Amino acid sequence: MKKVLVWLLFLPFLIAWAPIPQEGGTTESPSQVVVTQLHLFLQRAGDRLEVHEFYLVSNTGDQAYIGREDPQTGRRYTLAFTLPPNAADPKILEPPEEYWIRLNGGLVYTGPISPGGPSLEIAFQYTLSFTEGMEVERTFPVQVASLGILALGGDLAAEGAALTSGGVMETNQGPVRVYTAGPLAAGQPVRFRVRTEPLEIAPAPESSAPAARPSRNPTTEAALGLVALAVAVVVAYVLLRPPAPGPIPASVRSQIEAIAALDEDYQAGRLEEGEYRRRREALKQEALKKIRGLWWDNG
Repeated sequence: MKKVLVWLLFLPFLIAWAPIPQEGGTTESPSQVVVTQLHLFLQRAGDRLEVHEFYLVSNTGDQAYIGREDPQTGRRYTLAFTLPPNAADPKILEPPEEYWIRLNGGLVYTGPISPGGPSLEIAFQYTLSFTEGMEVERTFPVQVASLGILALGGDLAAEGAALTSGGVMETNQGPVRVYTAGPLAAGQPVRFRVRTEPLEIAPAPESSAPAARPSRNPTTEAALGLVALAVAVVVAYVLLRPPAPGPIPASVRSQIEAIAALDEDYQAGRLEEGEYRRRREALKQEALKKIRGLWWDNG
């Protein structure tokens, strides 16, 4: 019953997630697609290094980016993410599994990316065998405006020629070492090493004299405060986010697949807008009705 309740709450967002393309047509070129923010989270778990990748993707052009159609599967490949050769236990967090294909040691996103509107959120995770001073190399399918690497737990550090240290941030999830890089061109590699380096907290000096009041820079303090807030929010989102609702119930899978097919037909110009909207809404209501029926049957 809990799974049915989760789907009852989640389904309207899943159906509405693939946005109706804006006027201006479609394109197969990703040249106007940019990762405005990319965060790599590193956390030690015994002999494994857990890596979470969180992307905010925007389309800065005026055409919906739909990728290229794969002749073998008939699906459009939008963004292809390669994983490190020894990556294990890959798990997709966002968007749902139905928008992805696992292919050749990587993850391929298949949904369209519309211009304007909110950024597309992409998140996945995997683990690597941890060794002291291990090298990690990542490349990305489109240009990246800003890359942040966050080492969680206070016992990890990263180093690399392309990285700039941002110091240590205190969050509700504990201390986080922050590193930044970018901008990066599509396919440009980023290499860094990961090592253990526990944080050392120096004791406060004992003194009977009153401490001198430090000089303050309101602009710098405000900037650091915003960075700390952003780090805390993203850490909480990635590590404390609710679990995915699981596979689509079999009773509504045909409706979800039909909606996806309608979206592709409309984007390709094979369907008039009025007919497209009418049929999409009918399928949406049919799927919601079936989900509500499952809820009452399990109640």
